[in-house]
Amino acid sequence: MTVLGASLTLQTRILALDPDKAVSYEAQVSEALKRKSSMRMTDFLSLTCKLVHAAQYRPAGRPYLTCMFTAMRQATRSGAKRVRLGRGVMRDLRWWKQWLPVPTDGVAFFPLNHFPPSGSVDLLEFAYDASGVEGLGAAMLRDDDEGNVVCYFIEHEWTDAEKRYHINVKEGIAGYAALTSLYPIAPHRHALAHGDNTTETITRRLTSRGVRCSPSYCSIELISQGEPAW
Repeated sequence: MTVLGASLTLQTRILALDPDKAVSYEAQVSEALKRKSSMRMTDFLSLTCKLVHAAQYRPAGRPYLTCMFTAMRQATRSGAKRVRLGRGVMRDLRWWKQWLPVPTDGVAFFPLNHFPPSGSVDLLEFAYDASGVEGLGAAMLRDDDEGNVVCYFIEHEWTDAEKRYHINVKEGIAGYAALTSLYPIAPHRHALAHGDNTTETITRRLTSRGVRCSPSYCSIELISQGEPAW
């Protein structure tokens, strides 16, 4: 069954990208890869919008749209009618060419839209951040059996190779490291992550109330220092 331009499996209530669209999108990506230098803005925008649609059903592809949006932004600022296909854009297009033909697990037709309130004992809640040159860190506050507040945290210093990553990639690594390190301590179904990446502006505004603990009753437990915990 086709619903909202997607393939819907009623038994599992899963939405996936329509197979015919996947074939069409992959062909357009292949054509873009042949150009190797630039595309007309209108053509590039059309392709980007189609890949945004595909990313709704393949969430792993969302990071591989960043360079395309950046390229369009740069072209718009300079008044150019063509978009330069730089290394980042070509890398993203190659990713889509590889994965568009591969069937996905899809996404839920009725996604979960209710989460416990901030501060709930049934919520895995943590804050994370990434520095452009230093490294990453994350912290989580939890009450122990005696009612004391314990602060669990991780930190990692960037390697020389990691320092060359785009800041959005570094923020993503920080979020992933935080989730995989802190989840075993508080393995709840729902998680609320507080970050400050510019792509999370709305989330940051909604969760801008920070949590502070006094040193007089807050103990510190180090999960990982120096080495990644993921």
